[in-house]
Amino acid sequence: MMFRRSGSSLASLHLFYQVDVVVFCEGGPSLTREMAMNPSIGGLTNDEIFWKNIVTQFAPSYKKYHFKSVGSKTTLVSLADDVIELKVKTVSICIDADYDRLLNKLKQCDRLISTYGYSWENDAVLPHVAHVVISRLIGPLSPEQKARFEHDVFLLSREILYWTEIDIALRAKGKPSVFNRDKPMASIDLQKNPPCLKISQLRQTLTLCGYVRRPQRVIKIALTDAYRCAFGKLVSNIIYRLSMNFIISIIPNFKLKYDLFMKLFISESVTWIKMNAGSEVHQHYRSAVIALA
Repeated sequence: MMFRRSGSSLASLHLFYQVDVVVFCEGGPSLTREMAMNPSIGGLTNDEIFWKNIVTQFAPSYKKYHFKSVGSKTTLVSLADDVIELKVKTVSICIDADYDRLLNKLKQCDRLISTYGYSWENDAVLPHVAHVVISRLIGPLSPEQKARFEHDVFLLSREILYWTEIDIALRAKGKPSVFNRDKPMASIDLQKNPPCLKISQLRQTLTLCGYVRRPQRVIKIALTDAYRCAFGKLVSNIIYRLSMNFIISIIPNFKLKYDLFMKLFISESVTWIKMNAGSEVHQHYRSAVIALA
């Protein structure tokens, strides 16, 4: 079956996959709009795994879905424009909120779901779920061990909050980001234990943006929201490194790759989101899945 690579083909794309709804999300190599519409192009990503878990927990069970990563937010926005214009009911768009929600710039579309935090990584790597993931890997933690890990996470949240507010102010002014979007690990000092941000490097980047001091704050973020609002890949890598350092202090030769670590976190965090009906993140996704119906 062949499909014309145009906006109108969106309405019939679900027929190729024999599903009720095709769900586009970020992740993987950046695809053009034409490539995104090509059924033969695509591959499984952690973005898809996250959104599939959300759908399993919150979306109607009688619906069948096919997920496709396009790697480009620009492509997703373009697809969302067609969904709006053509009133397509067989396509949904899952997108990272980035700073758009905080800056009141989030695109509005009844077939579009945005993340609760900056990105799916923020919603998948919930800091207060980390000790559950660690326990799955090495066994139950003592109250003292759990408190030690949570203390390390809390200490770093202050640095993350400070520089995230700066990053938001820069982005709001059209300036480059203080965090390296292509190399998130470049902002993390792994020589310290526990790991922390490379403050001197971040200050140097801020100077290159034309500021001796921090720019005027655009958004004030609560300390408890630091990990939710910060650059997602920075957050996920920080939690990964904090977790690995903590585990290695107990089991010296322990190894676990980042990709598998994220898969474990996705499973545990989405389960937590589903079970904690009183949380804001639960309310967000329960309401948002209307776009998938």
